[in-house]
Amino acid sequence: MRTLLFIIFCLPILAFSQRMSSSDLNEALKIVCSEINKSTPFVVDEYTTLISAASFQNNLVYMYQLDASMFDDFEITKESWEVFQEITLKNSYCTDPDFKVIRDNNVKVKWKYSDILGRHISSITVNKYDCD
Repeated sequence: MRTLLFIIFCLPILAFSQRMSSSDLNEALKIVCSEINKSTPFVVDEYTTLISAASFQNNLVYMYQLDASMFDDFEITKESWEVFQEITLKNSYCTDPDFKVIRDNNVKVKWKYSDILGRHISSITVNKYDCD
């Protein structure tokens, strides 16, 4: 589902050439984040809500609110969830053709998760060097 959201929200970036100047890339990322933020908060599933997106200097950051009751409901630890989430996000970033423009332009993507009170749960960052 997160990959689908990324694809939908990054279509404006995909219209650009594969390699972009830093200023053009950062402007495109700002536009993408602005479009995403028009639809936030966006409920991804029962436990996850996309709160906002931000960009700066070839970085794209997604901020999510995660209902921590998920850990009890699925009988998993936060650590187990983090490992699974990191593998899933890295695989998407590194193998999904829709991330190609992001990889080609060395955009670092960070997914930040906090609970419903705003307390930090996890941050996962992926860049093209994680794909080797």
